[in-house]
Amino acid sequence: MKTIEKGRGTLFDPILLDTFSTISRSLYDRFSNNSEETLHQKLESITQQYFSN
Repeated sequence: MKTIEKGRGTLFDPILLDTFSTISRSLYDRFSNNSEETLHQKLESITQQYFSN
């Protein structure tokens, strides 16, 4: 979050950062202990759900 906050207002929209900061901890807690393969599978599933025909 420190790295992202450095880009506030230049690289990142402050409103989006404020929104993201409210969920960032829960996302970290949810995904940080997953293996790379599990993360890949979850990301692929999400991508197919929102970006496939």
